[in-house]
This record gives sequence, structure tokens and C-alpha cells, in this order.
Amino acid sequence: MSQIQQVKQQLHDVAYQSRQAAGGIQAFDVKFSQAVARVQELIGGSATAADKQIIAVLQEASRAVKAAAGSLHSAARTATDYANRV
Repeated sequence: MSQIQQVKQQLHDVAYQSRQAAGGIQAFDVKFSQAVARVQELIGGSATAADKQIIAVLQEASRAVKAAAGSLHSAARTATDYANRV
């Protein structure tokens, strides 16, 4: 196998692994978002600093999870596009 073919294969492998990881993260995000919503529901209208802090931390974590999945999808697209052009 030529070096170009090896690079193309490796890029397709990276794209596949990125898509798989993104799918796993998205599945986690669904459950995590449900758990965060439940915590918010249980805390209710409480206005203590600790309550606000935990909600803020959980919401930030949820955004980071979504961003990670998006980044992996983007990496998969870019790797596939590049491999197809090489």
C-alpha cells in the first residue's frame, strides 16, 4: 500500500472513530440533559448561592458535551473530505 493510500485509510479511520465517539457523546448528552433538568426541577425556585452554582456548573457541562460532539462531527467531515481529495 502506498503512503498516500495509508494516509487516506488513516483519515477514514479517524473519521469513523470520530463519528462513533460523537454518537456516544450524544447518547450521554440525552441522559445528562434529562438528569440536569430533573435536578433543576427538584431544586425549584430556590435561590441559594449553592443551588445557583450547581445549576450553572451542570449547564456549562452540558454545553461542553454538546460542543465536544459537534467538534468530533466536524473532525470527521474534514478528515473524510481531505481523504477524498488526496
